[in-house]
Amino acid sequence: MSTTTSTIAVTTVDPQTLVHAYATVLDAAVDVVAGIAPAQATDPTPCDEFDVAALVGHTKGAIRRGFDLASGIDAFAGPLDDSLWPDAPWADQVRSEADAALAAWEAADFDATYHVPWATYTGRQALTTYTIEVATHAWDLAVATAQPYEFDPEVGLLLLALAPAIVPGGEFRGVASGMPFAQVQAAPEGSGPYTRLAAWLGRTV
Repeated sequence: MSTTTSTIAVTTVDPQTLVHAYATVLDAAVDVVAGIAPAQATDPTPCDEFDVAALVGHTKGAIRRGFDLASGIDAFAGPLDDSLWPDAPWADQVRSEADAALAAWEAADFDATYHVPWATYTGRQALTTYTIEVATHAWDLAVATAQPYEFDPEVGLLLLALAPAIVPGGEFRGVASGMPFAQVQAAPEGSGPYTRLAAWLGRTV
């Protein structure tokens, strides 16, 4: 079992590499959502506070927040919009948000600063944060619905190496005390990068 990962500094990564990683992860999330059966909507997920339907809505809302941030809109002016429209397939809804968010980040100023409630980020840090979030929730949904949960391995290894700088092992931890992440968990030896990323973010894997 392992709780360690090699790290790289996000400042050393070309922004276009990060945009490519984001596009890859968005595609993976859409594919996973497309594979969810209606009967799985109320199944539990590794993200304990959400069932499958709620996590699809949360992921859609997180992608929208990424769009807002890249577009200079106050992404945190109100609560996360995690609603799902009743008259459209979930995958189509996530794809619509994904396409808008990707276009916004392709046009974003990576030399600007981006403000979120817990930090002020560079463009690279902000995009990496939302890429990691979408990747992890895609993993959550895939595991919950018995779909393949290891996506593009090169992108997975990049995110795994960036994660300790974005979500340090000793910060933002302790769900019981209101923090967004549980403590780092051990991943079985030989686990793929997305499973190891999920364990870094506190999932039991």
